[in-house]
Amino acid sequence: MVESNTLMVGLMKDEYSPKEKTNQVTVIAVTIHPKCDATYQVDIGALILKKTPKGRRLTWVNSPYIHELESQFNGVASASVIHGQCYVLRWIETILDVNSHKAWTIIESSVYYQMWNMCLKLVCPEKMPDGKQFYRPKNFQECLNYGVIGQRKCMTMIPEQLPLCKYTPGSPVFCDVEQFHGIVGILTNFTSDCSFTRFSNGVMASFSDALKMDLIERHIRIRSSRYFSRLRVILANESKVPVTVPPWVKTSTTSP
Repeated sequence: MVESNTLMVGLMKDEYSPKEKTNQVTVIAVTIHPKCDATYQVDIGALILKKTPKGRRLTWVNSPYIHELESQFNGVASASVIHGQCYVLRWIETILDVNSHKAWTIIESSVYYQMWNMCLKLVCPEKMPDGKQFYRPKNFQECLNYGVIGQRKCMTMIPEQLPLCKYTPGSPVFCDVEQFHGIVGILTNFTSDCSFTRFSNGVMASFSDALKMDLIERHIRIRSSRYFSRLRVILANESKVPVTVPPWVKTSTTSP
């Protein structure tokens, strides 16, 4: 177990710059999801910081209601290929000029939802890491993503830039799909060997699993979906509490 006070957190944008060492804050507590165990069906934890790093930006979450958010995520998975985009962020080294001066920059890499069987070997490989013994799962239904505790999705990158299973664990996945804008999950290091897949596939843990941790709700910013926004307005009208609705929310302000 790593002591929390030995951990430091900084901002992605500060990497490869002098701020990388000066704009770091101490972790005062580490909270692991109560369902996080050796099966990795739920692979989420929370770091509680002593203070907020300078220049940090909040990530939008569409709804505080788990069932609504899970329903939205399912809709995003179906519509993202045609009606929107999902992406992850990563650093790449670029050449600035003909003199081969190099610099690091952050880019967005597009990712897409994939059928779960494309990630099957990442979760339940044919052989053990030694490459000799065959892997025998205790419950093959869990390999097929049936009856698991968390909400896992298979993601892929087209065109392939870097195998998703080699991305930094915890890298967030964002989607802009129709009415949905925000985080959908985080990439996990679900496998010890990316050679189990010929494609750029990786497993994503759904962010709805994080909402099941009571501690997280106090530290995230909820972005109102059109359904949740309408509910807020209705409740505000009934209780005579003023509420501000963002201009991008197209909803009725009349109670039914």
